[in-house]
Formats: sequence, C-alpha cells, structure tokens
Amino acid sequence: MNRKKLKYSAYVIAMLVTLICFQNCGPAFESLEVLESASTNESEEISDIIVPEEPPVEIPEQPPVEVPEKPPVEIPEKPPIEVPEEPPVEIPEQPPIEVPEEPPVEIPEEPPVEPPTPGGSCTLKEQIFVANNSNTIVIEAENTEMVGKWEKRQPLNGSTGSGIIVYRRSDSPNDRNHSYDGVSELTYNVFVHKAGVYKFSYRGARYKGPFNYTVFGNHDNNNCPSSKNNCTHADLNNDAFVSTSNGLAPTKLFAGVGNSTDNWKIASTFDRNHNKSSAQVNLKAGLNKIFIRGRSTFFAIDKIFIFQGNQPNARADQSDVNCP
Repeated sequence: MNRKKLKYSAYVIAMLVTLICFQNCGPAFESLEVLESASTNESEEISDIIVPEEPPVEIPEQPPVEVPEKPPVEIPEKPPIEVPEEPPVEIPEQPPIEVPEEPPVEIPEEPPVEPPTPGGSCTLKEQIFVANNSNTIVIEAENTEMVGKWEKRQPLNGSTGSGIIVYRRSDSPNDRNHSYDGVSELTYNVFVHKAGVYKFSYRGARYKGPFNYTVFGNHDNNNCPSSKNNCTHADLNNDAFVSTSNGLAPTKLFAGVGNSTDNWKIASTFDRNHNKSSAQVNLKAGLNKIFIRGRSTFFAIDKIFIFQGNQPNARADQSDVNCP
C-alpha cells in the first residue's frame, strides 16, 4: 500500500471518530475549528508515517521463441513425357488414270439428194415442188388435184396465181360439222436438199365469194353447255388440218380470221386441243409429202409456204416444179 492511500485512510478514520464523539460527547468541542485543527495535526502525523516502498516486480524477459524454419518443400521435377513421333504415313502415289480418248464420232455426211430432172409430163398430183437455195418452198394451193369437197375457185380479193381452193363440205356456210369428211385430202410433193425442222404456213380466209353467203355460223344450241345461254359462234370457217409423210399427225392450222370475210391472213399457228404453238414440220432430205384435209366448211386457201428463214412475202413466186 502506498503513502497516499495511508493518508486517505487515516483521514477517513479521524472523521468517523470525530462524528461519533460529536454525537455522544455533546459540547466537548467548543468549535469546529478544534476538530479541523485536530484533523490537520492527525493528517500531518499520518503523513509522517513512512511506508516502505515495495521493490518493483521484475518480470523476467522471456527469451524469444525461435520457430525453426521449415526447409522449402522441393517438388521433384517430372521428366517431360516423350511422345514417340509416329512415322509419317506414306500414301502410295496412285498412277494417273488414263481415260482412253474416244475417237470422234464421225457422222457420215448424207450424199446430196438430186432433185428430179426437169421436164417430162405428169399429173398435178405427181408434180414436185423444189426448194430454192434458201430452203424455201412456195406453192399456189390450186396446183394439185382436187379431192372430195375441195373446189378450185376464181381469184378473189388480191389472191395470187390462177385461183384459190375452198372446202365446201355442204351448201350451207353455217354448217356446224367442223371435221374431216374422210375423203377431202389434198397432196403436195415437196423436195428439200437438207433435212431439218421447217416452218409451215398458208394464206387463208373465210370465203364469201360470189354466193354472198352469211358465213358466221352458230353451234347447235340444242347441245349448248349449261354454262352458256346460247352457243352463237362468230369465228367459224377458219382452219384446216395439216399432216406430213414424215410423222406429223393431222393438226389444225388456225388462221384466226375473226369476223372478216374474203380477207387473207397468214396462218402459222398449230392448235392441238386448244394448245397453240408455232407451226413446224420435220422434213427429210429429198422427197416429202404434205397433206391438207378439209375441216371448216367454206374455208379458203390461196398459198402454201415451207421455209427455214423469215416468212416469205405473200406475193412471192411459186417454186420450181419438176416431174418424177
């Protein structure tokens, strides 16, 4: 215990004793100054008490704890993995494939076909129309033998040659039966120097002529489809059938003359079941036959054209004619 604590304790004890005496002894003290003096003296006496100083507690210094250093962990290096190199794959070279060259296909040239020698006499059905150097044939339609209901008529409204031909299936231009009658087929012999595809056309018209017929016919209203109120048809008498000896079946060659009469128009459109296409025929080198069958009554033809270039002029001269 140090000195300050002892002084404080003595002071407290003195105060307690004084308080007890004051309460029990009454006027033993004349004034508070005596008490204060006594307490002062006592405190002085207490202050004179020598408290021996305790020697300081010496805490021995602890030696530092030496943590032994751990040796570094040595991770042994793994030797590199040696991947053995695979020997390169040697692909044996393929010998080049030798494709034998095919010898060129030699198409033998057809020997030129000589037309029949001009001269001699023959019937209209036997005569041969020869193509010119431009592979073009022009024929006046009346220059063949009339068969069946085909008739030759006088020149009409700018026609060429000695006349025209008319298919007169019946005496009525309003005849509704548009078909081949089984006999009315005209034949034309034509000679071409070169085989190939040829364009075909003729100059046609709806014929009115000197009879002054009204040629706009009507289909049979008794058999009129229910989708129509009537079957009046103003576009009749305007076509014929064309075929060849080289494989073309009878095909309608449509003139499309509309409502006109005696007005010539070049017809160059085939009509197969209402599918229209440019009129063309295959001809072999040499002699071929062209057939024209009647179909529409009072249909007229002035001129026939077979060619490989442009449509010949309507007034072109007829081709050379030979006899066999």
